[in-house]
Amino acid sequence: LQNRNKYIEAIMGNMPIGFAVNTIDDGDVKYLNKLFETIYGWPKEVLTNTSMFFEKVFPEKEYHEKMKTQIVSDMQSGDPKRMRWNNLKVTTNKGETRYVLAHNIPLIDQNIMISTVQDVTKRKEAEEKINKQLSELQRWHDTMINREEKTIELKIEVNRLLQKLGQA
Repeated sequence: LQNRNKYIEAIMGNMPIGFAVNTIDDGDVKYLNKLFETIYGWPKEVLTNTSMFFEKVFPEKEYHEKMKTQIVSDMQSGDPKRMRWNNLKVTTNKGETRYVLAHNIPLIDQNIMISTVQDVTKRKEAEEKINKQLSELQRWHDTMINREEKTIELKIEVNRLLQKLGQA
C-alpha cells in the first residue's frame, strides 16, 4: 500500500496539471502538488483547507461569495458536468490575476475530493486580444460601409441635380 501511494504521488507530482486532494466533510487539504501551488500562486502552508483556499484565491468579497456559492452548489449537485469551471479569475499571493480551468472529481464513498487545475491565462489573454481586434475591425468595416453608402447617396444626388440642370 505504501509503494502504491508513493507511485500515485509520484505520478501526481510530475503531471503537467495541478492536483489537490481534500476531505469533503471538513475541507482539509491532504495533498497538493507543486504545480497546484504554482498555478494558484499560494504555498501549501497557506492552502490548508477549502475555506482558506476560497479566502485567498477569491479575495474580492462579491466575487468570493459568488464563486463559493456556485462551486459549492455545483459540487453538492453530484453532477460531474457541473464540476468543471473554465476561466475562473483567481488572485495569487502577489496580487497577480490569473485565469484557470478547474475540475473537481468527488469520491463520495471515500470522503475525498480530487481537484485539478490548469493555468489558462495566456489563452484567455489571447482570446481577449483577438476579440478586441475583431471589434476594431468591425468598427472599421462599419465606417467603410457607411462611407460607401454616403458616396452612393451623393452620386445619386449629383446625378439628380445634373439632370435638373440639363432640363433647365
